[in-house]
Amino acid sequence: MSAATTVMGIVTGMIGINCLVMPTVGLTAGYIDIVWTCALMGYICYYTAVLIVTHMGKSKNIKECVLAHFKGDYKYMAGYSVINWLAFLPALFGIFRILCLQI
Repeated sequence: MSAATTVMGIVTGMIGINCLVMPTVGLTAGYIDIVWTCALMGYICYYTAVLIVTHMGKSKNIKECVLAHFKGDYKYMAGYSVINWLAFLPALFGIFRILCLQI
């Protein structure tokens, strides 16, 4: 797999939820909430993509490339992981609500 294919796969996965799922969630959650959520998730996805592209050439996996960015400090890695996980909770709740409405 080429580097361009890898980068496009990462970008497609990260942007996909913001472009396809979040507008649908916005219909039920409200437009002000969804704009804030999309902006926050978009920034976190962008920052993660920058870290991956910058450090992946030297690392074997994504965890190692994020650790390389934070100079091997696991406190920052844990904090970043928690923030990244929490950023997806609004989307998960919204997606769950859409699934419940469809059933």
